[in-house]
Amino acid sequence: MKRIMGLLLGTAALAWADMGLYQRMTAEERRAAGVDQMTAMQQAVLDGAAARVERENLGLAVATAKAETRAVVQAELNAKHESEAGLRSSEANPTVIRARITGKFTGWTGHTVFNLDNGQVWAQTDTRESVYTTSVKDTTVEISPTSSGGWKLRLTENGLGTSVKRRR
Repeated sequence: MKRIMGLLLGTAALAWADMGLYQRMTAEERRAAGVDQMTAMQQAVLDGAAARVERENLGLAVATAKAETRAVVQAELNAKHESEAGLRSSEANPTVIRARITGKFTGWTGHTVFNLDNGQVWAQTDTRESVYTTSVKDTTVEISPTSSGGWKLRLTENGLGTSVKRRR
């Protein structure tokens, strides 16, 4: 909220800057700064320099607010991914889960549930997708977050993958 207020105040400051620094100064401030005897040309130069500095400061404030917002959003996404995957923030690499599917595996059919040797259970979310492989036992998988906020399970032996969500 503070950032939004800052941006709104910055926008108001730009509108106020159109008035010019010289005109915004009180007579006392002009005397104290020694600019009370300036020509119209000197006033215009002073106003132009002040407006440039204000624009640069506003640009810096906007860039800082954007960077801070990106960092907050990324931290929230990371926390969401860790929470959905049942990970603790202290785990070294929360973005990729490596495990084995327990028992015989022949692919997925749209409603497949993946029981992993680490105790996690993941379910396929794309009900229209089916993939069949030769029967393998205890196949290795990697589960990683997607850019859209979901999760992708990939077979490490051939790279085939499907969208999944954590059940437990």
